[in-house]
Amino acid sequence: MPSVLRGGWQLSHVFDGTAGKGAGREGKGKSKAGGAGRKVRNFKRADESGNQETLMQWAELQADRMPELRHLYHIPNGGKRDAMTARAMKRQGVKAGVPDLCLPVARGRYHGLYIELKAGKNSATKSQMEWLGFLGREGYYAAICYGWRAAAWVLTEYLLYAGERLKKGEKGIPVYAEEETSREVIGGA
Repeated sequence: MPSVLRGGWQLSHVFDGTAGKGAGREGKGKSKAGGAGRKVRNFKRADESGNQETLMQWAELQADRMPELRHLYHIPNGGKRDAMTARAMKRQGVKAGVPDLCLPVARGRYHGLYIELKAGKNSATKSQMEWLGFLGREGYYAAICYGWRAAAWVLTEYLLYAGERLKKGEKGIPVYAEEETSREVIGGA
């Protein structure tokens, strides 16, 4: 059965957890306005990059409902690089621990939103916690989200409800698990 995202988009396989080897390119969406179907890329969702790709596709599909999502971007600080590239990037300003995603849109009492996206049993590093704490003290909403659904829920709450319903976390850094947020992101409403 296909999953339905709020805003009228319907996607199969990618969002119901059956994406990956052998799933094909069957995920197609159609907007409420009757726009053309969109194909969703086939990739492994279990890792952090797969979750991030899914989240960015979700954001693209939700942009009619929440146009600010067009300004959501990834900060490419992580990843494996050869030593020469790593040194060059460090000279150019790459910093360890900077969160994965930024939405430079003010809402309520927040200047913007930063998300550190995690998958599986990964946990935030010391430098990531320092960055998230710093950003929170500077007036940004900064959170750790386990899975794309948790991040989608945080983005939706932030944009539609001015962050009023978002929680405060331990040491000022909230952590969202996919299980506690998925029912509110996926559904027919």
